[in-house]
Amino acid sequence: MLKKLFLVASICLMSKTAFAAGVWHTSKIKMIYPLADGSVILTFKSDSASCTNAGIPKHYQLKVNSNGVTETALNNIYSIAMLAFSTGKNLTIYFDDSTSSCYINRMLIEDED
Repeated sequence: MLKKLFLVASICLMSKTAFAAGVWHTSKIKMIYPLADGSVILTFKSDSASCTNAGIPKHYQLKVNSNGVTETALNNIYSIAMLAFSTGKNLTIYFDDSTSSCYINRMLIEDED
C-alpha cells in the first residue's frame, strides 16, 4: 500500500514539472519591450502573484517555441498587446507559472462596457 501511495505521489510531482501550469492575469500594460531574438517582454501596472519573475515590475515573456507559441501566434499576440497598450485597455494574458519567464501563451482584449 505504501509503495502504491509513493508511486502515485511521484507521478503527480513529475506531471507538475512536465507540463506548463497556466494562469490568467488581467491588467493594463506598463511596457512592451521587443528583444533582438524576436521575443517580446511585457510588464503590467499590476503583477500576478503567480509569476515568480524577480523583475520589478515582473516580466512576462512572449517567445516562439515557448509554451506552444508559433511565429504566427507571436505576431498575432504582439499586435493585440500593442492595441491594448495604445488604447489603454485591460489585457488578459494566459501564462505559464512553472518557470520564472512567465511565458505567455495567449491573450485577449475585450470591451469594458
